[in-house]
Amino acid sequence: MTGMSTVRERIGLRPGTPPAPVVAGPGRRPNMVLYSAVVAVQAALASLVVVMVPVVLAWATASYSRAPWTDVVQLGIGAWLLGHHVGIVIPDGHIGLVPIGLLLIPVVSCWFGGVRLARGLDPNTDQIREGIGRARPRAPRPKAMAVFAFSYAGTVTAMATLVTTSQVRPLLGQAFAGAMVIVCLAGAAGMAAWVGGGVIPGLRLLVDKSRAPKVIRRCFRPVLLGLAVQLAAALVLFVVATVLGWDRVTQLHSALAPGVVGGIVLTLGQLLVVPNLTIWSGSYAAGAGFSVGEGTTVAPGQLDVGALPALPVLGALPSAPGPETLWLLMAIPVLGGLVTGYRVLRMPLGRNLIHIDASPTRRMIERVPHHVRVPLVRAVVAGLLMVLAWTLLGWLSGGAAGPGRLDVMGPDVPTLALFMAAEAGGAIVLTVAVGLVVRRLIGSRKSAAADVPMSGGTPGRGIPRPARTPAEGLLVSGIADAPGASATAAGTAKKPASLADVGADPLAWLDRPGPGPRKRTDPPRHAS
Repeated sequence: MTGMSTVRERIGLRPGTPPAPVVAGPGRRPNMVLYSAVVAVQAALASLVVVMVPVVLAWATASYSRAPWTDVVQLGIGAWLLGHHVGIVIPDGHIGLVPIGLLLIPVVSCWFGGVRLARGLDPNTDQIREGIGRARPRAPRPKAMAVFAFSYAGTVTAMATLVTTSQVRPLLGQAFAGAMVIVCLAGAAGMAAWVGGGVIPGLRLLVDKSRAPKVIRRCFRPVLLGLAVQLAAALVLFVVATVLGWDRVTQLHSALAPGVVGGIVLTLGQLLVVPNLTIWSGSYAAGAGFSVGEGTTVAPGQLDVGALPALPVLGALPSAPGPETLWLLMAIPVLGGLVTGYRVLRMPLGRNLIHIDASPTRRMIERVPHHVRVPLVRAVVAGLLMVLAWTLLGWLSGGAAGPGRLDVMGPDVPTLALFMAAEAGGAIVLTVAVGLVVRRLIGSRKSAAADVPMSGGTPGRGIPRPARTPAEGLLVSGIADAPGASATAAGTAKKPASLADVGADPLAWLDRPGPGPRKRTDPPRHAS
């Protein structure tokens, strides 16, 4: 027995020494403030490197360039600031035209920063990674989110201060505001993606947690679907225009003689402008057109351009006003409105709530049938959201591109909003209105066919239903909770077997509330 050893001797503990306590629970988390600041700075520097690398490569491989490296660094940081929608003042003008593709670089970087911040500060990260228990992700504290946002915005503002000279002066106020907006939206989306378990679930969680009215939140998806259809059609229009003007594009590219690496950088730079040109194509299709300089107009049936910037992709612009049939391109915004209106019409109605103590105006509105009032209100809200989305896109895609005539580039935002309101918004409202009329006519015909007796005097299966009770058709605040009302509604509010069973209103069963909550029945107690 002398060759055997105890467990204490194997792990180096002397006899009589108590074992070290076992620490249970999540691992050690980093300091919240320091970690949030470090993640913000890393997100800013990551996006800066992505923008800086092509600029440095183009400078290093250009044999004709004699610019010092300090000017190259200043140019790269200026492009990075422009991606944060920061205006840059130059002699005799300023630059404010932001390539939307360049804007996506800091957006993606801040999104990944938000995911990393939420994962690093979540006490359940180790358990989630190893699949232990049922631990769920937790969102970081508001203090960590604030440190992350202010650290990122402060880094961008500091970089803008470093590159400020007498010739080039970034606007510091726009640097802080633009960076703050980007980091708040993209960072919050990244944190929501960690909590929700993915990009799409995170966006849904972000929308649900917002304090926007319920009718606006429900109209987001139909509006986004219609907007996607419009942008896809506008992109197809831009591709067709590029193919038709490919000779001019290649001539401009050859005239610049950028070289191999310079040609790659030039192509990448033009790809960053493709989202802007897609929005301009959508404005062109709507009839509002756009400008490529002060005093210029590019619209269906109207073309007035002068000297253009030396950008090969601008060779896709039409060389002539074109035929009058170009106004048929208005079908693009109308098509998006039809898709949105159809989706709004297919949405469930929800419960019919009537407020007794409402104002006279609200009472007058609530006199409209529920299955008519709700779709029309949603159609108006969806139309306003569509116009607001195109207004924001038009503002983001335009701006000043330099001194002189280049001070005006892109669509005229008020004109674009007006055209989209008339075409896309009008299509949404008309689609819903026509859909309600058609639905009403179909319901009336089915009701009339159901009331016709069968041969032999035997009535058909469409016997009219008895009149509904108030508790069955309406959920009135203060009355539906009365004794016996819930039981009556639960016992009589049943979905009909067909639309013909509801009489003249085919959607009346949607207005009825569901069965009330079940009463809790405790098991009988046994006598002791």
